[in-house]
Amino acid sequence: MSKEGSDLMEILCEDDDLEAEIKAKAYPRIIGVGENLLKLDKAVICIEGKELVDVTSRPMDTVLFSLYATYYIFSIAYPVDHKDLFLFIDSIIVGIQQNASSRISLQKFVKALKKLL
Repeated sequence: MSKEGSDLMEILCEDDDLEAEIKAKAYPRIIGVGENLLKLDKAVICIEGKELVDVTSRPMDTVLFSLYATYYIFSIAYPVDHKDLFLFIDSIIVGIQQNASSRISLQKFVKALKKLL
């Protein structure tokens, strides 16, 4: 399996150097190691070159919401390519209506989800 990724998540082969990949990341990102996206051998959320939390044993929905929370807690601007996804979470799931409702459409949300997969 080759290395795959997006701005939010990167899946590595078992041969890749996880520590080096973590050190190379400045913005919050999920980095996983394994063959199956839904059952990774190792998964971490990293930020500023450091492992923030090991999420290996957590369900994928918890992992994704934890990544979202990382942006919120550290007050980091949402990535431009995935801003609509984050605004959807703000508005629909979390209930933060500020600036989100005018930018969200189902088509944009589905497009953002496809970028993750």
